[in-house]
Amino acid sequence: NNLPEIFSKVTIIKPVPNSSSFFKAGDATMTSAVEEFWGTDINGQKVKLNSIPYEANKFRGTKQIYGVTYNYSKRKWNIIDPEDITKTRLLENNSSFLNTLVRNCKLVNDRIDHPYKGQYIVETDIFDRNDPFFTNAKTRLALEGGEKHLNTTINEPLNVILLLGYIARNEFSLGAFSRTQAKGVNVKYIIVDSNIDKKIKKEKRDNNKKVSDILYSLDYSKKIKLAISFNLISKFNTEEDYVDEVLYDFAMDNVSKFSDNKNITKQQAFLNRIENGVQQVEAYYAFYLGKIKGIIRLQNKAYTAFGKTLGITVTDVITLLLSNNNEFLTKILEACDAKSV
Repeated sequence: NNLPEIFSKVTIIKPVPNSSSFFKAGDATMTSAVEEFWGTDINGQKVKLNSIPYEANKFRGTKQIYGVTYNYSKRKWNIIDPEDITKTRLLENNSSFLNTLVRNCKLVNDRIDHPYKGQYIVETDIFDRNDPFFTNAKTRLALEGGEKHLNTTINEPLNVILLLGYIARNEFSLGAFSRTQAKGVNVKYIIVDSNIDKKIKKEKRDNNKKVSDILYSLDYSKKIKLAISFNLISKFNTEEDYVDEVLYDFAMDNVSKFSDNKNITKQQAFLNRIENGVQQVEAYYAFYLGKIKGIIRLQNKAYTAFGKTLGITVTDVITLLLSNNNEFLTKILEACDAKSV
């Protein structure tokens, strides 16, 4: 019975943000993520009072009940192998690990057509459509408003089994609470390890503070240089309030992907550039300012300056500008200073 832990102490189930997959009966109904408010007119007739987009993530007053699903085509119950640390592999055979969890649940067989009716269930057969454990009334879990906080230590075997079954369902996705990370259009819920959830939220808070501290420490000339280095503005003599606004919006955006690298967010791109030092900022600044002032041009699918080819991509040009004994960076900046737009 000394089984290893499969999940963290607490696991959180949350609805996908702004999902239109829920419906609430009563005076307010959600249809395609629209909330409709109804009332009664002077003649006692039911009328729609208002209709607004439904923005909340939690759907008040709703219940969703799920258990482990049976796959009719494969003729077995769909459940993740409890010994798979990646939590992606379905059980293809009966499991002694799963049977130990089942035995620890101490559920009573309630099937009236079963020879062991009324006895504790000590094992399960994933190939039996009428398996007493998976068809038991207690192997269901109700979410409230699409949410649930579960104790998922090995000492809560029923919760562990149900969670393994949920992960195997198309409606559930294992990962951080983000629509972009959901595994498909059918996903309604995200299953979040509470430790990972806390870590992600802390990282976001830390990064937001780091960005705020950096922006607060910069004077106008450094802000405008950074803004140009990210191609956020096209003029050097731009009002300070506008520079503050566009740079702040970019640096605090921890959701949208950075156009030059879709693997990171705009915020991470900002922090990376700061951490990579002044020279990298200077190189990107020289490139985009050079384009603004016509020093750098795109000709025959390559960037050129002073009659020389700098590179085909932005990365090529930046690599050249940062290379040792390269005079292009200084020449471009000097030419920009000498030329007004």
